[in-house]
Amino acid sequence: MMSYNLYWGLPMVMIVIFVLLLLSTVLLGIWTYKDARTRSLDAGMWTVVVVLIPNLIGLLLYFLIGRRHAQVTCPHCGAKTDASQPYCGHCGQLLGDAAKTSFTPTSKAPLIGAIVAIVLVFLGMLGMFGSLAFSHAIGSASFVPTQTVKNEGSWKFDADPFKW
Repeated sequence: MMSYNLYWGLPMVMIVIFVLLLLSTVLLGIWTYKDARTRSLDAGMWTVVVVLIPNLIGLLLYFLIGRRHAQVTCPHCGAKTDASQPYCGHCGQLLGDAAKTSFTPTSKAPLIGAIVAIVLVFLGMLGMFGSLAFSHAIGSASFVPTQTVKNEGSWKFDADPFKW
């Protein structure tokens, strides 16, 4: 009967999943910062929201709230005001062409990279749990490398993982 040793494989999968989660968080932070900056939003605040609020809820908040409130700088007083308003909310002057400024789209490469990393994390977790369930079902899973030897009429159990 074949035995599956999961002692070294499981930690490696968990390390890969952790690295992918970290990579996706960094890529989401980069994309959020660049996108918020091009929309004249508080880029630092939105980046912190997206990075620190778990389970992609921060990204959802940014899409639902942050991206709707694009701002432009008033050419008369320099204050930031809502881009959908024809007049400056601070000085009352007509914004004119400043309100019609189109935003240059940011690169979606970090966002796509983050989404790919998140999908790989879920696939890795699914594969890890699937392999654990499979090896448990056939009854041959071992999380600790073990060796049982019969020595002078008695059985000796050796569970030292670093002993080769």
